[in-house]
Amino acid sequence: MDIDQDANDDSPGDFQTWSSTLLGYLNQVGSTNKFATSEKFKGFVDPWLELGGQRVSLPLGQDDVELIRRFCSPAPVERGNEALHRNAQELDDWEGLRWNTETWRSAKVGPIGHNLQKKSWELDRRRFELANPDWEGFLGNTIVPRIAQQLDLWDVRAVLQKLLLHGEGSFSESQIDWPSSRILGTLAVCFPSQHSDGDFHLSSGDQKVVLRTTLGSESDITVLAWHVDATHEIKPLTQGYRLILVYDLFQIETAERQRMADIELITEDVQIVRRQLLAWPTGPTKIAYPLSRVLKDDGYLSFEDLTGRNRNVAVTLRRACALDGFIMLLANMTRTNMDVDEGRLEETNTVANEVLTCSRDFVMSRLTLDDSEILGVDRFLEQELDNMDESESTENTSRPDTFRYRDPAIIIVRVEGLSSLLDYPDADTRIDRLVSLACDKINSPSCSQRTTSIILDFFLDALDAISTGTAWNAAGVIAYQAVELGRHDVFMAAVTKGITNWSTRKPLLEKLWNIVEIRYQSDEEEHFDWEKWFGGVVSASLSPREDLEYVSTLIEDGYTWESFDNFTTWALDKAFQYRPKLGLQDLDFVLDMVRQRYDESGWIDDVLLPTLKSRASRDLLYVFLETVAEERTEPEFAGAVTMFQYFLNQRSKKLMLPSSICLANETNESPEDALYLAETCWDQFARFVEKGLELGLVEEFTKLIDASCDRFLKEEPIPSKEHRSDDGQWDTWRIYKALLVFLLKPLKLYKRPTTLSLRKFATSMLLDYILPEPPTYAEKPVGWAHRSIPCPNGDCEDCGSLNQFLGSETQQVGRFPMEKNRRAHLRKQLPPNLFKCSIEVRSSPHTLVVTKLGKQHEALRREEDEKFAKWEARVENFKGEQMREILGDEAYGKYILMNEMRWQRDRVMGTAGNKRSRDDGDDGDLERLTQRLRL
Repeated sequence: MDIDQDANDDSPGDFQTWSSTLLGYLNQVGSTNKFATSEKFKGFVDPWLELGGQRVSLPLGQDDVELIRRFCSPAPVERGNEALHRNAQELDDWEGLRWNTETWRSAKVGPIGHNLQKKSWELDRRRFELANPDWEGFLGNTIVPRIAQQLDLWDVRAVLQKLLLHGEGSFSESQIDWPSSRILGTLAVCFPSQHSDGDFHLSSGDQKVVLRTTLGSESDITVLAWHVDATHEIKPLTQGYRLILVYDLFQIETAERQRMADIELITEDVQIVRRQLLAWPTGPTKIAYPLSRVLKDDGYLSFEDLTGRNRNVAVTLRRACALDGFIMLLANMTRTNMDVDEGRLEETNTVANEVLTCSRDFVMSRLTLDDSEILGVDRFLEQELDNMDESESTENTSRPDTFRYRDPAIIIVRVEGLSSLLDYPDADTRIDRLVSLACDKINSPSCSQRTTSIILDFFLDALDAISTGTAWNAAGVIAYQAVELGRHDVFMAAVTKGITNWSTRKPLLEKLWNIVEIRYQSDEEEHFDWEKWFGGVVSASLSPREDLEYVSTLIEDGYTWESFDNFTTWALDKAFQYRPKLGLQDLDFVLDMVRQRYDESGWIDDVLLPTLKSRASRDLLYVFLETVAEERTEPEFAGAVTMFQYFLNQRSKKLMLPSSICLANETNESPEDALYLAETCWDQFARFVEKGLELGLVEEFTKLIDASCDRFLKEEPIPSKEHRSDDGQWDTWRIYKALLVFLLKPLKLYKRPTTLSLRKFATSMLLDYILPEPPTYAEKPVGWAHRSIPCPNGDCEDCGSLNQFLGSETQQVGRFPMEKNRRAHLRKQLPPNLFKCSIEVRSSPHTLVVTKLGKQHEALRREEDEKFAKWEARVENFKGEQMREILGDEAYGKYILMNEMRWQRDRVMGTAGNKRSRDDGDDGDLERLTQRLRL
């Protein structure tokens, strides 16, 4: 790399200057490395090539040539844009490698031997034998290592692809070998056979080289090799024949070998790039370096898919990042440009659709990259498009053209930027994978104290971000790392987070016990400090006794087990008394404590009840007291009535039915969201009331219900008419209906007397919160008269003319000569099921012709019938003597039996004469009765 070494001594300046300098360094990576090489081997092992049981002798003679030609087929001739294909599944599985179907690109792209002209023959490797057992050893131990060293490759194996025979006049056009996974290059072994010319011309970027096979061709092996992305051309062979075995070179390095190489093999390129990374100025904490295209069928990129110069850059960056402070990722990047103004690009965005580790593990998706974070972003203006959406191909011709470019990329993230990836907008992030990457970095021998401190802070941020899925597994990993690094605060945070998830708590407890056991066995601690290691479990667990009992099953030593048992008793009692809050999630813990301590003198009166009074949430009290009542035959809950009375006297306001506003204030939710949470709470209140009445506490619960009803009506906002509709968008009326059903059920069951507060509450629930707008059956209009239609713009002159036509009893067809926009305005107001609209073009402006279809009354009837059915369905649960007593006979008949609405419907349908009189028991004034009930 030809780099001014003094450049690194200067200040890097701003981020743009720094990134431009880094781009220059990366663009020169591998510029002095060999991409192609050749070597002669005078003493060689004859592979004993056999065709159909006949051996080919070396050097090649005319009889051998004829034998080979009989078994071979002519090499394919491809020109222009003819497609070249080869199915890599024809290769046998080799050392665990699985091949996918490999699509070879169009003309000028293909393996060696494709595009060869006449007098060239080839034979698939399955149709010939290399009978000498020593050949593979000579190839693998002598040829491949020497060639790989010259090409700066490591851990390479050669896999036979085919046999080629070049005859006089054969040649090949310029082409590139496009690889499948792990293919690094091509190896061509030319066996002794005298020939002239046929040189290999290869190029990579600005580098060019010519490899010759003529010198010593009559007696020596000549081995040629080149990187897979090198362009190669074979000049015409002017005399003789050339026999070649073609091999693919594959990467076989292990992850451990890779890590060691990253630390040990520090080249000049790595040192220069490393120094530049260390000079990273204030600004973005991630950068992306676009790579050349990679042929991939599934779209998921791995380090093994990188070849040629891509691989050189990737290896350099991986080794530079391996030392300290940086993490390298791979991504498939899509850039979208919108051409909104004749070539002026706007609304440009770049997204890394899949971000992966070098070993192909998914990390996150939809990672947005700013232009300042992309090294060499101008390259997108020069490269070929992947696809383009043209505005002309859509109905909306005003839509701008969309240009998309897709490239693989290397993403480098500073450890300081890991936390920013946790809650990246719209990104599906695997927190456990980010934690794993951080652990790899922190466990590296080269990790500095500064990087360790940054990663430990990242661990705390990761714990805060964990909410669902496999991310919970990260808690145990972080706990272990925190212990190893002596950060007890991080350890406690990890335990507190992990123990709250049911699926990960047992694996976490097992890991925790392993940590403790190892430390004590290694004499790092003088005695078992159970609170130090398991205090977080007790304070945060949803079921601390169950968790501690599980730990006790892991302990094998008797003395240790007894010590832990004593700690369990002390810790549970402490946790119960000093937890700052007790919520519904602590119900099992509270019940377990009662069952364990109820027979201790004064514990219920002096510890249990005061603790719940001061720290228990409303829902915990509801469900706890319900459980106490259900299990009152058990000795630990024999004082159920006393407990109920205690809380009714001490916490009556806490036990009252909460409004959605009250719940919103307690949970910091919006009133709309709190309403949906309220349904569960109101159900809990109703079941609590039922159990209290079951215990005979009628007087106490009468007071509680009355106070609850009065406070609820003062606080609960009355929903709008839209919220009481049944169009699917709003359904809050269902929640209020459930509340009324919940509350009336236990009152009916235990014949609780009706009070004024309860009557007000039930009436308001029905009229203001549950029931929709009542149906209003209109008389059938006379003639062609229609209802008027309100103008959406207020009151325009055109709509006035339209409504005058609609109200006419004699006029069926209306004519409205006006310009296009005005006609469109009127047509929007006219439903096609009620009106037929057409345009007359006899004069200018054109005339909108509106014809009444005479179906309005039928449509209105259907709408009113739907309203009637909705009302009837909503009151179905309230039919019975309980609601009659609450509302009174008149209101019960009006709203629940729907007498007035039925009379109106029957009158309009013409069947009222067969029904009861409108004045028989009803005053006929629904609105007046509604107002009276509300008063």
